[in-house]
Amino acid sequence: MKTASLVLKYSFLGDAKYVTKVSVIHEAVAGVDMYGVIPDQCSPAVLKSVYDSYKEGYQLAINGDRSWIAERKKRRAELDKIIFHLGLFIQMVCDGDLNKLLKSGFDVKMPRTGSGKSKEPVAVPA
Repeated sequence: MKTASLVLKYSFLGDAKYVTKVSVIHEAVAGVDMYGVIPDQCSPAVLKSVYDSYKEGYQLAINGDRSWIAERKKRRAELDKIIFHLGLFIQMVCDGDLNKLLKSGFDVKMPRTGSGKSKEPVAVPA
């Protein structure tokens, strides 16, 4: 049986929404024991540090300077890796527990329940 899972990539979000999403994830996992000991490479402290660096790059790139835009992209790629690994860790620890997944700050994907077609015939009025 399939269980709920986390959305691990947010490349579809623009920078402003991405900043908000990462902030929500950080606030949800920082200081919470529900997920056990989070590995160092994706710990809340590392997430916060790289997030702050990305936010700075985001603000500096607003003026259109090409070097800052390139730096912002580099910092976002680094943050994407941390978010991805943190999400995998949380997903593993939660083992399908929907309540824990929802509290993580990540978006949750629900498993498909079928094709939407009824397996039993439906009587159609004449």
